[in-house]
Amino acid sequence: IQALKINPTNESCLRDLCQLQMHLRDYSGFLDTRRMLLLNHAGQVDAWSSYGVACYLAGDFENASGSCDSVLGFNKQLKVPLRPNQLLEILVLKVKALEAMGNFKEAIIFIIEN
Repeated sequence: IQALKINPTNESCLRDLCQLQMHLRDYSGFLDTRRMLLLNHAGQVDAWSSYGVACYLAGDFENASGSCDSVLGFNKQLKVPLRPNQLLEILVLKVKALEAMGNFKEAIIFIIEN
């Protein structure tokens, strides 16, 4: 945290802070840090999926679902699609977010379609 006061855009420090926040279960802080990393790497699928996980853990299920939609949209545009395990993680996160919002019917439809 002190290093980020000196250089707030240091990616190594931001990633280390993410790890620390996860260990401390500071999910709102983790969400803020992931948002900062997402702003620096908006075109990377990993940044969006990590942001989706952070949203889910912080209780922001709507944004978690939206970030999954972004990743799935990226997947269609990529020359090299996501690996099967990456795709499965995004699909499961989307279903969990829909369930947490109480959209069970939409979650079932999403499972059937994917």
